[in-house]
Amino acid sequence: MAAIREMAEELAIVLRPQDLALVGVVHRLSDTNRIDFFLRATTWCGQPRRAEPDKCDALAWHAPAHLPGDVVPYVAAAVQSTRAEPWVVESGWPAP
Repeated sequence: MAAIREMAEELAIVLRPQDLALVGVVHRLSDTNRIDFFLRATTWCGQPRRAEPDKCDALAWHAPAHLPGDVVPYVAAAVQSTRAEPWVVESGWPAP
């Protein structure tokens, strides 16, 4: 439901729960302990646009192999993942 709400707010598109598939989860340590969920939308209604232009400089489609150089590394890895099954990754945590 959070993804559906956020895509409506940020991209002005409408998603349904059945149109979302889990891609993976990143449990990361940054300034705090965070968990990021990566979902794939198989379909949506509306034309994606910058619905919150004060929070985003640009919106563009890129092939996973040709992402801009300033994409956050763990986000790029998630977008470029070719795993068929959902995955879980830890990032930024010290080795045991």
